Amino acid sequence: MRMNGKSDVKRNACMLGHIIYDVDARVKKYVQFLLHRGFRVDVLCVSDAANKTDDKPVESVSLVVVKELPRAQTSRFNYLLGTLVYLFKAAWKLSALQFKRRYTVVHVHNMPDFFVFAAIVPKLKGAVVILDIHDRVPELYARKFGTSTRSVPVRLLRFVERVSCRFADHVIIANDVWRQRLIDEGVIPAENCTALPNFPDTNLFRARDPVSARQLGSPCKIVYHGSFTEFHGVDVAIKAMARLKEKLPSVQFLIYGGGPYEAELRRLIAELGVEEIVKMCGSVSYLKVGEVLRGCDIAVVPKKAGVFSDDALSTKLFEYAAVGLPAVVSRTSAEMRYFSEGEVRYFNPGDAEDMARCIRELYENPDLRHSLVVNAGHRLRHYGIEQIESGYTELVERLASR
Repeated sequence: MRMNGKSDVKRNACMLGHIIYDVDARVKKYVQFLLHRGFRVDVLCVSDAANKTDDKPVESVSLVVVKELPRAQTSRFNYLLGTLVYLFKAAWKLSALQFKRRYTVVHVHNMPDFFVFAAIVPKLKGAVVILDIHDRVPELYARKFGTSTRSVPVRLLRFVERVSCRFADHVIIANDVWRQRLIDEGVIPAENCTALPNFPDTNLFRARDPVSARQLGSPCKIVYHGSFTEFHGVDVAIKAMARLKEKLPSVQFLIYGGGPYEAELRRLIAELGVEEIVKMCGSVSYLKVGEVLRGCDIAVVPKKAGVFSDDALSTKLFEYAAVGLPAVVSRTSAEMRYFSEGEVRYFNPGDAEDMARCIRELYENPDLRHSLVVNAGHRLRHYGIEQIESGYTELVERLASR
């Protein structure tokens, strides 16, 4: 029996993955959605005390720590070994919890895809198993290691992706472009796959005063926040700033985040002599990102084209739209699926000269900045967290009622 969309009996759900829960905004959103529907939620996650936030414990949410092996990230063998050990530990804990909790739904987050097999006992006991593909592993592997998409490791990863998707009762994937590719490649039927992008929580990413879109701070602050990897293209943005150094002396480029490419970015900043205008600002808590963005003037999404990155949707673009920042964005298929030319300023991927031209165009044209902000804000009405919550909870209820 349900009242107002909630069950009068407390139901149990589990989130599982190689999750640092305290800083994983996507998983936290799903947990909140389930709480709103009356679920009690366990989260099987890794422990990382260095990344704790100030979040208070939430009633009806239990964090179950699965200890991982120390591993050398540069060794593929050690990485795989550590991942397999984590899988077996998680499967053991999840199986034991299944007999205690009698889960209605188990939601497994990749990477890797085969984590979904940790849910074999709950599945046999009648739980709904959802596989959530944050990133497509075969393409990411090919991009990271510079190998062909036809290589043996990539083919093996495609096989793992296929059997993992078939094992799950339903697959959630991070954007519509990837969903269509899974369907076209015959990995999974259309009815068993749903695209749910990681749209921002507008309570955290509150909009600036619209008038501010016409004005620039002094200095004008251009911002990037996110990961530092080769394909995120932060180096392209730094090269663009080097071209603007003399033309726009009152500009600063603020870079927030971290990742394996950080040392290379610092070297590039020194090599180009742009230390005065390009600042590496370190990481910032997801809870504070909106506040940081509201203090900036122009945002950039400098992602490079190619395998994986063409179809990987940059969720920071939605955060920029929510805050009301005009954005200069790399023209790749995933971004163009969601935002038109009149809502962001697109430049050719990897082209620092073209990116510099677009930044200068926004810098010099307050009406254009304002127009992009207004249009992107209208577009965001279709991409709110409310739509994601509705889509997710309706999916869970439908699967659970079968």
